[in-house]
Amino acid sequence: MSETEIAGRDWVEAASCTWLHEAQLLVSVLGAAGIRAVIPNVHILAVQPLYANLVGGVRVLVPPDDLARAREVLAAANAGQETGDHDDAV
Repeated sequence: MSETEIAGRDWVEAASCTWLHEAQLLVSVLGAAGIRAVIPNVHILAVQPLYANLVGGVRVLVPPDDLARAREVLAAANAGQETGDHDDAV
């Protein structure tokens, strides 16, 4: 099985993070948009976060067909964070 083949299916990198919790947040955002995403090496990184550099960073992978939409969703989420556009107004 190749490095980006999970469960017999090819995956591509939609994002890369420094820390596992950042990648888990991105997986959650993508999941809310109906895009399946995985973090390879999640078990290794949960036990030893400093191994991230050894395994190529904390990568968020999506199916190739969803890559363009995943990047749009992540860009929109990031833009909302930078502008302070949140739905938590009182």
